[in-house]
Amino acid sequence: MLKEEMLELAAAVADPEGKRAVLRDCLQASVLRSFHEAEAFLSVAMVGDGAAAAPGGAAGVPGVAAGLEFVLLDKKDYKPERWLFTAKRRLWFMGLDPRIAFARKLAVHQGWVKVPGLLAEAGLPEDPADPLGFRIQIALAPPENNATTVSVVERHGLRFGLKATR
Repeated sequence: MLKEEMLELAAAVADPEGKRAVLRDCLQASVLRSFHEAEAFLSVAMVGDGAAAAPGGAAGVPGVAAGLEFVLLDKKDYKPERWLFTAKRRLWFMGLDPRIAFARKLAVHQGWVKVPGLLAEAGLPEDPADPLGFRIQIALAPPENNATTVSVVERHGLRFGLKATR
């Protein structure tokens, strides 16, 4: 997917919040595809609203996750900085100028993916202090119920495997 394709998808939606949701969903799908390619799902599983919404892949639907939440299942191959670098490279090749940060703090590691200027290109107002983006959280405490499912997800022409726990 390229930036121009994302903007076309957003242009097909009438309301501003729907446009914003489509753009965020495209960004999240691209990041999840990058995580798949970097083998992140050997170590983490998705949880929360994002895991429930991911198999549906319906962009612009109310309830699209505002962030991506994961839980650590195996420390052996836990390399979130590498996964985010892979995502940043993918977004750059899509024609975007992403800003990505990551912090290892306490029991939850957090990352942020932001793409300044994309809302303006979609004809939406943008606050420079709050560009389009989302948060990534990785809880380090394993869940009590370690039951995971793996599914193949297709969103916006991107296909990837996704491990989730509910």
